[in-house]
Amino acid sequence: MAYHNPVPLGKNGPLVPALGYGCMNLSAYYTSTPAPDSERFQVLNRAVELGATFWITSDVYGDSEALLGSWFTHTSLRSSIFLATKFGYEHNTAAASSLPSAPALPSSRPHAQKALRS
Repeated sequence: MAYHNPVPLGKNGPLVPALGYGCMNLSAYYTSTPAPDSERFQVLNRAVELGATFWITSDVYGDSEALLGSWFTHTSLRSSIFLATKFGYEHNTAAASSLPSAPALPSSRPHAQKALRS
């Protein structure tokens, strides 16, 4: 399984599982109301059991980052997870789209600083 075959991240980066776990499904886009935290924690627990320890999230994935923070606090497994996060998207509720809200692409210094503080 790809979770058990580590590969270098980039040219000289750390070893991470070849397959990452995308956290978007925990909070955004697939449902208007996320499942209770306890159910989402079960998903994260199972991911770790399967060896999925390279997680990818984003500040645009609803409450995904806050949920991960809570899960880390409850499990003390932060050091077991290689966490990658993305930023640069921002919901624009005024835009027309088939998504709940169309993302804008702010790449300004203030937006980057705000995302890094969150």
